[in-house]
Amino acid sequence: MLRKPPPRPPPFWDKRPNTSVKLANGIVGTFGRNRFHQAVPFRRFFTFAERTPMPTYRPPRSNGVTTLKDAIDEMLKAYKLRNKFNETYLVTFWEQLMGRGIASRTGKLYVSDKKLYIQITSPPLKQELVMAKSKVIELINREMGETVVEDVIFI
Repeated sequence: MLRKPPPRPPPFWDKRPNTSVKLANGIVGTFGRNRFHQAVPFRRFFTFAERTPMPTYRPPRSNGVTTLKDAIDEMLKAYKLRNKFNETYLVTFWEQLMGRGIASRTGKLYVSDKKLYIQITSPPLKQELVMAKSKVIELINREMGETVVEDVIFI
């Protein structure tokens, strides 16, 4: 003779009394027995951020306290590393600056004396970039926020 398994305990939300919840986006709902009732489409899982919105006001910083970004900028300026940092940034984020199509056909890439040396493996692409050299220089300098490249040399 088969024995019947013991009944399973109810889920944790069954043990709560009926409670109402107001979410950050203004939705009001109640937890009833076995379900959440609300006037908009059903959303079962809530994060803390949805229940309590983050404050938009940031109090002013006290004297002597700077942000990490400002501290790094001051350090790069004090040690005169800003140009080298920008050159390294340009080489590292070449794909994001120029796109995957150009980056996949780029061999070597380096900056020396404000000249960008690029080895392009595709002759048609190389010809197109030679024609649009000024646009490439303008795009790079605009993205970097200062003059990093004055000339582009295609190898």
